[in-house]
Amino acid sequence: MTTAEKPQIHAIHHPAIKCYDAEETRSFYENVLELPMNAAVAINDDGLGGDFYFMHVFFRMGDGDFLAFFDKDTEIKPDLFKSFEVDDFRLTLRIESDEHLQRLEGRIQAAGIPYTGPVETALGKSLFLQDPNYLNIELNLPRVDEESALADAKRNARAVLAAWTEKTAAQKEGLDEIRAANAAPPPPPA
Repeated sequence: MTTAEKPQIHAIHHPAIKCYDAEETRSFYENVLELPMNAAVAINDDGLGGDFYFMHVFFRMGDGDFLAFFDKDTEIKPDLFKSFEVDDFRLTLRIESDEHLQRLEGRIQAAGIPYTGPVETALGKSLFLQDPNYLNIELNLPRVDEESALADAKRNARAVLAAWTEKTAAQKEGLDEIRAANAAPPPPPA
């Protein structure tokens, strides 16, 4: 693919994230973050040959994509994401206006949810919090000049990545062996 060609993967349809209580998750995403629940589907076939039952809830985002969670009644792990630091893993949701970010901050405060921010980052203004599943969430209002900043970063992307790879090579020695030792077997054919 040339750099002028548009990728054929258009968007993220939905990340499917495990939750331990679908109703509590629904309440947070609808009542605090104002994302409407678009569907709740009870599924007993994962499509990969697994035989288990789970609830799949979908929340519609402003661009039409979904944020989805699944609640497996046999795997209740309320602390699944608790060990992740905000710089290890987080879900960043784009906010369209400063007014909306302020309104969400008010809803977060009213719900008594701990948060950090607003924080000015290299990519804009953000609030950081956790959902009921301890999933790290960043609500990000992009910089006004986001497109030009990203265009500048794109011009140097390969050189910047090559320098990073060289800088961190010593720390990553042996990584292939670790990955091979921890590799999961492929799923069975359908």
